[in-house]
Amino acid sequence: NGSSPSISEAVRRAKEAYPHAEVEIEITQFDQLAEVLKTDAGVIILSKMHPEPIKKCVKEIKKSKKKVYLDSSLASITLSTIRAYAETGVDAISVSTLTHSVQAIEIGMRLYTK
Repeated sequence: NGSSPSISEAVRRAKEAYPHAEVEIEITQFDQLAEVLKTDAGVIILSKMHPEPIKKCVKEIKKSKKKVYLDSSLASITLSTIRAYAETGVDAISVSTLTHSVQAIEIGMRLYTK
């Protein structure tokens, strides 16, 4: 029918296909959390949220044995604002500023044959 499976169905399928893999689910809104908490997903990734909704999610997630990570897809997560996000209680934060702010260096190599 072309429709996407529910979160629960997607997790079930992933666990069936890869029984030893830890399933991670990314959510962008608090109202998606209830369904995710009912699944066998081991990690919940919070994305595109500010500290207050993150705290609300973390409070609920910590009642389960699931890990909670924060994806730094928000431009507001920078090295100067990361403390507020860390204080929400998440288990880990992905900070793209670390890799996107580094200047690239070009290295070349020439090989000669005898």
